[in-house]
Amino acid sequence: MISYDDVYIEPRHSNIETRDNVNLSTDFTGNHVIGCPIVASPMDTVMGAEMMKALDKEGATGIMHRFGGHQYGKVNQIDELKNVSVQGPLSVSVGAKGDVGKIATEIINETDADVVLIDVAHGDHKYVESAISKLREDAPKVDIIAGNVATAEGASRLADWGADAVRCGIGPGAVCSTRVKTGVGVGQVTAIRNVADVLDRTYPDVPVIADGGIRKPGDAAKALAAGADTVMVGSILAGTDETPGELKARETDWPNRELYKEYRGSASQGVKGSDEYVEGVTRTVPYRGSVKRIIGDMKDGLRSSFSYVGARSVGEFQAKASLIEVSGSAAQMGQPHHGT
Repeated sequence: MISYDDVYIEPRHSNIETRDNVNLSTDFTGNHVIGCPIVASPMDTVMGAEMMKALDKEGATGIMHRFGGHQYGKVNQIDELKNVSVQGPLSVSVGAKGDVGKIATEIINETDADVVLIDVAHGDHKYVESAISKLREDAPKVDIIAGNVATAEGASRLADWGADAVRCGIGPGAVCSTRVKTGVGVGQVTAIRNVADVLDRTYPDVPVIADGGIRKPGDAAKALAAGADTVMVGSILAGTDETPGELKARETDWPNRELYKEYRGSASQGVKGSDEYVEGVTRTVPYRGSVKRIIGDMKDGLRSSFSYVGARSVGEFQAKASLIEVSGSAAQMGQPHHGT
């Protein structure tokens, strides 16, 4: 079982003259393509109208969170997105319980959303099967993203039930405490391979969204090399101008001050409003300026990674890239360091 730090991408012969020739377009869902493989997580300290618009300008996208307001965040999502115009898909989210078809339909009618995420931690569950069925009946024209799963069996079931994309990852997120609280999880590279391998064989038109654990551009490249079509990110976008939440200041060494924002997991106490079944934490992150700079850095890293294996597109990169396991000392040596 392996995660991002356990592997490198093996370099191969390349005839790419310039990284600008690399095309980062990729399948987001069965019927929607985006300009680069970055998707913002549906978290209340990451996603909002400003983030949706900023990502769309960069060819990326995000999924609006379902927290706040009432009726499973329906009002909040409508208020945030009803006047948002984007070139790419507009994605919203619902839970797996209750009348999800009706809730989703009301959001779709008010916002013109064309993708709905069933946003639950454990996607291989009967409630998700029921939610997909209700959405198919009440909102037949939208694409459905379902998850999260980390096994081939779970991914197969979601595709069998009618998912148009599968979200992969159990517990790798920066503010997720599922593995600590429950002991449940799968190394993210292993999970991506589990899901991508079975979908490639049986449902090749169902893309894989690798959710969680992305800390730097190289991690995103490794996720794509393992078989993901897009990567879902939260922590690397936290603290930017476009994230919801107040920009705060705290005193450091006089006379300096540090600007920061809060970042919290979707199953944290602050989001859930109770101490029951908490599987997320809250922390602060430094102020990071505009998200445009971060997405630009991600794109640059991905284009360079593609050039190292001679790939001009995401599909070609998936076909050519080979992940090799490395020792702990090799991983440590791979970090910037000074010789002694």
